Amino acid sequence: QQQQQQQRQFNDEMAAMKQEFEHNQREIEAHLAAVTEERDRKVAECAELRKYAEEVYHQLKAEQESGMLEELHHLRQQVPELVAQHQREVSGLREEVAAAHAQINDLQGVLETVQAQNRRLTSQQDATGHERQGLAKELERLEDMLADEREHVAQLTG
Repeated sequence: QQQQQQQRQFNDEMAAMKQEFEHNQREIEAHLAAVTEERDRKVAECAELRKYAEEVYHQLKAEQESGMLEELHHLRQQVPELVAQHQREVSGLREEVAAAHAQINDLQGVLETVQAQNRRLTSQQDATGHERQGLAKELERLEDMLADEREHVAQLTG
C-alpha cells in the first residue's frame, strides 16, 4: 500500500511536471512566434528601407545634379544608420529565436528523461506486483495444505 501511495505520488508529481513542461513549452512557442513575427516585420522594414534608400539615392543624385548638395549629404548620412539599426534589431531577434529553440530542446530532454524514469518505475512496480501475486498464491496453497492437515489430524484423533 505504501508503494502504491508512493507510485500515486510519483505519478502526480510526473503529471504536474508534465503540465508545467507543457505550459512552459506553450509559453516559449508563443514567445518564439512573437519574436519570429517581430523578426519578419523587421526584415520587411529593412527591405523597405533599402528600397527607400535606393530611391532616395537616385532622387538625391538627381537633386545633386540640380544643385541641392546639402540635402543630399544629410540624407546620405541618415540612410546607412537606419539600415544598420534595423540590421542590429534583426540580429538581436535571431539570437532570441535561437535561445528559445535551445530552451525548447532542453525542456524536451528533461521530459524524455522523466518519461524514461516513469517507464522504469512502472516496470519495477509491475515486477513487484507479479512477485506479490506469486507469494499470495503460495500462501493460499500453504493455507490449503494446513487446512487439509488439520482435517487429517481431526480424522485421526476422532
